[in-house]
Amino acid sequence: MWECLAPWARVEAQFQEKNVNTRTRRFLQTLSLLIIMVSFPPRARGAAKVVWQIGKFDESSSEFNQGAARPPAFTAPHAKADVLYIVGKSNPATDWPAFQPGTANGRAEFRPHPYVIQFDLPEEPQGLYTLKVALLVETPRVSRLQVEINGHRALFFQHPTLNYAGGDGSSVFLPAYSADTIAADLPTHFLKRGNNELVLTAVDEPAERDEVSNPGLYYDALELEQVPDREYPSGELTAQAFPTIFYERKGDKLVELVDVYIRHTFPSPGGQASLTVGREQFAQKLSPGWDFGEQLAEFAVPEFSAGTRGEVAVTLGGQSKRFSVVLDPAKKWNIFLVPHTHLDVGYTDYQAKVAETQSRTLDEAIQMIHDNPDFRFSPDGYWCVRQFLAGRSEEQQQRFFQTVREKKILVPTVEASLLTGFPSLEILLRSLYPAFRFNSERGGDTAYANITDVPSYSWSYASVLAAAGLKYFAAGSDNYRAPVLLLGRLHEKSPFWWEGPDGGRILMWYSRHYHQVMTLFGMPPQIAGGHDALPRFFQN
Repeated sequence: MWECLAPWARVEAQFQEKNVNTRTRRFLQTLSLLIIMVSFPPRARGAAKVVWQIGKFDESSSEFNQGAARPPAFTAPHAKADVLYIVGKSNPATDWPAFQPGTANGRAEFRPHPYVIQFDLPEEPQGLYTLKVALLVETPRVSRLQVEINGHRALFFQHPTLNYAGGDGSSVFLPAYSADTIAADLPTHFLKRGNNELVLTAVDEPAERDEVSNPGLYYDALELEQVPDREYPSGELTAQAFPTIFYERKGDKLVELVDVYIRHTFPSPGGQASLTVGREQFAQKLSPGWDFGEQLAEFAVPEFSAGTRGEVAVTLGGQSKRFSVVLDPAKKWNIFLVPHTHLDVGYTDYQAKVAETQSRTLDEAIQMIHDNPDFRFSPDGYWCVRQFLAGRSEEQQQRFFQTVREKKILVPTVEASLLTGFPSLEILLRSLYPAFRFNSERGGDTAYANITDVPSYSWSYASVLAAAGLKYFAAGSDNYRAPVLLLGRLHEKSPFWWEGPDGGRILMWYSRHYHQVMTLFGMPPQIAGGHDALPRFFQN
């Protein structure tokens, strides 16, 4: 260091010889010191080194085995695991599955599916070891990650954000497609010189068997990192509070669910977490049996205003700590569901079979309206109505006409989901005639059109709809076929005015994809799926 300052001393002597004024001397001294600091950068300390890595951190699972949970190249079975991956010997493309089923996954035998990673440490462990697991969320439910290192267990939670990278092309169109990276510090004293065993398990809550939403984890990449001159923060206890978008009505009060995440770096024999807001206090027990990691406590707190101050108190493993928190309520959402069934004519099945399936859908919709007067339904196009009228009795037709008059079944002013780039302008205009005539004669609503499972729409279509006097256009896009519109994120701008070449405008709503209930809730829909998917969906 002192040798580095020698040039500065020589510069100072030259200043004195030449009688340079004080202000100039100070400026030149500072400049010369900056040059010296740039020329002699400080030696880097605490640099992390990668102990091992599986896959690439590229927001894609494509480098992994896309097949079953047990890869074809699986030749060294483990007594307690579905997958055994040996660092330095195994191949990610064949030996590490892209997907790991969750504990509630009914399609995968409704059981835990442990994945084991075995690795060697040539020297006695020292410093800080951090496990980084990059994940993609491609299912409605968000599984938790259980980490077990040499028999010591921990649990970690995902906090995914919407992702548009398109790494997994088969899923990027999903309206809640997300990504997250879990960084878990491993207690150094749980590691050992020589062979170590890391076990990862996808854990679901609630734990009831799920045959619908296919819960589990999609892996982007995994890495174990070491910083030799840092220490594991043993004995650390932290807590964070996050108000959620979920509200409940309890009597005459509205309560908001607040999630409190507790992270501990020591074993949990059980304990308690409490949240105090104003004069009210809420408490919940913490689970025993975890050697480090995270726990979640959820509290139903009476409605509060922005900037509300509270306190989280945690008693765990002989420690008691208090944390001041500031709570801002999450936005209250009004969710409008438009029940709608789409089937490709000729692609999904033969025309006659699709026609009967759509007719039975209208039968069911009519019955649901009878049983639940607030229910509404929107058929795929007038083609579905045409098939229904051709195959149903006079009595069934009259029941249908009544629902149309009462604006409980709304028939879109369009023949079917057209590929608008193929028809001529005249055909596009005439495709509106039959539905318009039907709605006019039967007292229906002629205000809107929809196209489902088509990726894009010709510019002239805005002018066609506007010229016909329509007000609204609902686009259930198929972005799997044309992601260019997904990359424009038109769904985040919806609703918006779409202006045609002649200046005609129509108010348009655009979706990230069309089968949104299935991909957000599962099919048939489940509350557990919606609970995990809606917070991601509303990020847009």
